[in-house]
Amino acid sequence: MKKIIVTTAWLLGAACAYAQDSTTAKQPFEGMDLSWINGQNRQQDFPLVLTKNKTVVLTGVAYLDTYFNYNFNNPADNTQTISSTVGRHKEFTLNLASIGIETNYKNMIGRLWLQTGQMGSIIQDLDGSVLRGRNTAINNLKYVREAAAGYHFNKWYGINIEMGIFMSYIGLESYVTQENWNYQRSMVCDFTPFYFSGARIQAFPSRKFKTELWLLNGWQTYNSWSKSPGIGSSNYYRPNENLQLVANFYYGKDSRNSYTVRFHHDNSIVARYFRSAKNKGISQAAFSLNTHYGFQQG
Repeated sequence: MKKIIVTTAWLLGAACAYAQDSTTAKQPFEGMDLSWINGQNRQQDFPLVLTKNKTVVLTGVAYLDTYFNYNFNNPADNTQTISSTVGRHKEFTLNLASIGIETNYKNMIGRLWLQTGQMGSIIQDLDGSVLRGRNTAINNLKYVREAAAGYHFNKWYGINIEMGIFMSYIGLESYVTQENWNYQRSMVCDFTPFYFSGARIQAFPSRKFKTELWLLNGWQTYNSWSKSPGIGSSNYYRPNENLQLVANFYYGKDSRNSYTVRFHHDNSIVARYFRSAKNKGISQAAFSLNTHYGFQQG
């Protein structure tokens, strides 16, 4: 019965695809340079780009992060604690190596990022939800940084429906250290999720606003601890390329004790107050304010 329901859903999605008009799709945040924002990708050139009729249909991306860390406390077994970025002391460490492909062809969306490195031992290896029941294992999942598929609808400035494994929407800073202002994330963001498994709807009602609705297996879990999914929401407003306002929410019963309720809210303001492309030294300056509020009950 489940297979029939899923198949029916995909057929309905295909029918909607043929029903869309063929007008040129509008681009959200078009013309804005957002690469300066804390937590945003800064890459401008990619190792692989495939085009068709002057339209990019597939992009290949590679990422490598290594470090050498020295702790003046000299831990006996070289284990660095507290940080979710740096996990070893006095060792040359491969933190994260990742390759991936992304596509948006004929409104079909697809992303597959593979990963390996020490950071997975700090983050993904701690996911206890994979031990609940059978037909699941961390060794089959931790090497996937992100894997999702979906469909893009040419409504407003775009509507995307996707399902899979995603990088987290909560917090200001990114799982990928290159995208952050500092190599070491702030402590408040270190204690927020780095990935989710579930489904999302992204809607861009205008050129300057994005809103998302999430249904999730749990709080940084591949599988679920409860009988109902977690619910999330993410909202981005960018009136211009120098200002970003964000509000994120999460609610769910996602602990081993299914009676425990978790609520989390974070919001952030990121503003660029100086920019001069001619400067050889400091060419731009910005500040960010990220606040978090939450509780667990049960």
